[in-house]
Amino acid sequence: MIKNDKKVNILIKKNLIALFKKEGIKRINKDSIKLLDIEIKNLLVKIAKNAKEELMIQGKKTLKKEEIKKAIDILKKEEELIEI
Repeated sequence: MIKNDKKVNILIKKNLIALFKKEGIKRINKDSIKLLDIEIKNLLVKIAKNAKEELMIQGKKTLKKEEIKKAIDILKKEEELIEI
């Protein structure tokens, strides 16, 4: 399981680097990639929690695209409230 986890992390890091290079950033510090990885995971956890709440409210077991959209919208609204 640990080996698979490391492979996934390597793929995610390579995808992040490729995304930044595509946007014109030529060099990326390892620490910045680690920070991005942590922040993205935190964001995904928040989305997953909101999606779980939506599923519980609707009494469903299968997560679909609509629930993900609602979870992201809820997260955006929460961020707007924090900014105010």
